[in-house]
Amino acid sequence: MRNRTRPTSDAAARALPGTAWIAALCCAAAFAAGCATPDAPASPRSSEALRAMLAKGDLAGADALLASNPGAIDARRALDLAIRSGRVDATKHFLPRAGVDTPLDPDGTTPLIRAVLDAPPTERGRLVALLLEAGAQPDLVDRYGRSAREYATTRNRGELFEPPRDPSGLPAFAAWFGASPALPRAAAPAARPAGRDAAGRPATAAEAR
Repeated sequence: MRNRTRPTSDAAARALPGTAWIAALCCAAAFAAGCATPDAPASPRSSEALRAMLAKGDLAGADALLASNPGAIDARRALDLAIRSGRVDATKHFLPRAGVDTPLDPDGTTPLIRAVLDAPPTERGRLVALLLEAGAQPDLVDRYGRSAREYATTRNRGELFEPPRDPSGLPAFAAWFGASPALPRAAAPAARPAGRDAAGRPATAAEAR
């Protein structure tokens, strides 16, 4: 009886180092995962830093921030924040890299849709005009099937896509196509020669007086 029990105890003893090694590996993995957790929200911190730089007009600092955080933020995020902040200079700066019609989020929001919906009212018109001039398509739709033009109409902002108007309030179609409007003028009546009537005949002495 005693001899049968010992081999079992010896086998269990020999198995303990392997079990302890596996447990140690599990603990190390859990510790590493716990240490990595604080670095997870790097994107929000980077976005806030980028927003602050754009608000100050620090485009060089924004470029450096993008270069040092390639996995957290990119040119599309920078363009999105520039439009939301109403920064025309930053929008011009990041637009070539991000793309004029590139979706800015998983909802398919184009830069033009973002400008219509979320740009500050004081800069909304300038941003929309800038994006249209760059070739943005106002009828591209997002994942909800709605375009920038439709959003503008439903929010009473349809004037964003209307032709410019001259001071008289009439559509300046010539200016819209790159030419200066020229309105015809009525010819001034010819002056009557001295000593002649309206028909051009010599006037009598009485008429002349």
